Amino acid sequence: MKAMRLLFKKLRSKRGETLTETLFSLLIIVPGMVMLAGAIVAAARINYQARAAKASELPSYVPTTQVSGSISGTGDVSFSGGTISWCNEDGSVYYYFR
Repeated sequence: MKAMRLLFKKLRSKRGETLTETLFSLLIIVPGMVMLAGAIVAAARINYQARAAKASELPSYVPTTQVSGSISGTGDVSFSGGTISWCNEDGSVYYYFR
């Protein structure tokens, strides 16, 4: 209860903050902000590396067969990165990459 009385006394007081109180509050806040900024930079760097790794793993698309017209039934298209298979079920076409 004594802490509450001191808190209310401080709030009702017309005096401002002392220089020491301001410096101590900055001493607490600044390291937290520096750690937050470091975490943001590290997350951005990891995100960039993950995107670069994924982009290099993607197969290049060089079609060996041209598909034109309407797609019906099932079929395959092969290229240097793999094969795309499709099937037409109930009016919807589903594509599968293998």
